[in-house]
Amino acid sequence: MSTEKRAAGAVDELQMWGRRVAARLSRHRKRLDIHSELERLDINLEKDDPRVVRIGEELRTREARGYAYEGGDASFELLARGLMGQVPQYFSVDSFHVIEKCYTDHGRPTTVSEASVRVLIHGDHEPVWSVAEGPGPVCALDQALRENLGPYQPHIRDFELVDYKVRLLRGSPGPVTRVHVESRDRTTGEHWFTVGVSANIVDAIFEALVDAINYKLLKSNAEVAHALAS
Repeated sequence: MSTEKRAAGAVDELQMWGRRVAARLSRHRKRLDIHSELERLDINLEKDDPRVVRIGEELRTREARGYAYEGGDASFELLARGLMGQVPQYFSVDSFHVIEKCYTDHGRPTTVSEASVRVLIHGDHEPVWSVAEGPGPVCALDQALRENLGPYQPHIRDFELVDYKVRLLRGSPGPVTRVHVESRDRTTGEHWFTVGVSANIVDAIFEALVDAINYKLLKSNAEVAHALAS
């Protein structure tokens, strides 16, 4: 083998080794970032704990689908604690829908969104329908979702939707919508941010709203409904 070929082979091996090292360092940095974020949330795990690895893998899977947790810290905490079995299932949404109603108000065309949400409170046997109107689908869904959560109402009494941002992400197999929702507690002044992703903008909005309420219940140490009923 000529000197040139041996040199070229050595360069190729060195480049492959460099790529492997870079990949390991990249994974290591991501794990450190995740570990630091968990520590900030008072989730104390060793860096090599399998749960840290599992959270990192789930995080990367979701990011590949369009999720961005830099602007959704509450959703990240729900994700991490959920994988560790630390998030109770307070309620489940059986179905929801939104319609737009157009009418004339003093000669001017007006559009109002009407949202209906069917929620099953854990501990109950029958789901509850809630209906609310708002100036748009986000406000209507927010109000309908919080209209009747039974024993959880005291915990969300001061819950307030502050703002939301919508971004269209284009990619394969098709575009998806990412929605960030900002919520706050009117009494404490605490703000938190959640994220939802879907090909359907209404689904993405609703996912972020459900996360926002679950986060409020979690931070309020709300008791699960079936425990209250027993």
